[in-house]
Amino acid sequence: MKELLKTIVVSVAVFCMTAGCEPYEDNKKIEIPSQPQAPAAQVNEPIVIQPDLSSPQEKEEKPPEISPALSRADEFNSAFSPVFESYVDDNGFVNYAKLRRMRVVLNSAVNKLSDVEQADYDKWLRAEKIAFWINAYNIFTLKVVVNNYPIKPLRYKILFNYPANSIAHISDFWNSDYFNVMDRQYTLREIERDVLLREFGDARICFAVSYATCSSAPLRNEPFLGERLDKQLDDQAKKFFANNLAFKIDAAGKTVYLSTIFSIFDWHKDVFINQYGTNENFRQQQPIDRAALNCIKNYISETEADYLLKQEYVVKYIKYDWTLNEQSK
Repeated sequence: MKELLKTIVVSVAVFCMTAGCEPYEDNKKIEIPSQPQAPAAQVNEPIVIQPDLSSPQEKEEKPPEISPALSRADEFNSAFSPVFESYVDDNGFVNYAKLRRMRVVLNSAVNKLSDVEQADYDKWLRAEKIAFWINAYNIFTLKVVVNNYPIKPLRYKILFNYPANSIAHISDFWNSDYFNVMDRQYTLREIERDVLLREFGDARICFAVSYATCSSAPLRNEPFLGERLDKQLDDQAKKFFANNLAFKIDAAGKTVYLSTIFSIFDWHKDVFINQYGTNENFRQQQPIDRAALNCIKNYISETEADYLLKQEYVVKYIKYDWTLNEQSK
């Protein structure tokens, strides 16, 4: 039996050696070979962020935007801002009651117009001169109203259907008051007719000077400036024709209604015909009507302009509204 067991042990040992196995001892832990490791991923160089050493205040601050300097003429014109900005609203209506209480501001503006030296004025650009005279006209108109405010209605003019608060009750207001500009006296009519329209000849001026009425040009709540004059005058024209007292179309009645601003004075007719009296359109209309329509089509909607150019209609003028351009109390 012993010989048999010895033979079996020897046989097992030989088998293990031929199979490449190693015998192990009791209580010895079997080590399992680890799996081959994948090659390490390539590591990029770290991105170095330089710290922002500037203070938050330095980062937020930007160099201030520098507005172009106003010319000497526009510096003068801009000095009227306190009057227009403080007492005229966005619709061109005036707080005459408040302006009368603060007339020192208005008087200061009036006096300023007399301080201009002719030699300085002669150096100004054309647009700056126009802006100056429009501002002067509107300041002087405010002065006429404030001097007579509250307006006392005249009985005979009430009979002619003038509103009780109308500037028409101020006796000959266009010709009776004299205003000093550059050591010379002017009336309102002389400023508009002889200086603004005859000297400069821009019909858009008629949409910028205010007669202190609801049918005249609306006042701006800013002064006119030479550097912005074209934009301001075009804007005035658009505002003017947006008002039913200045322009409206009655398609059903085949009638176009126009403001009497075109025909109220002969010098208005002259300036509109000279500037807009072309025969390219509206040839069937009378000269002043043709000029008015040629002017209006530039400042209304495309639909309205298309109607004026392509439809048949008659032209009529809207009754002038002499009501004072006063803010509601």
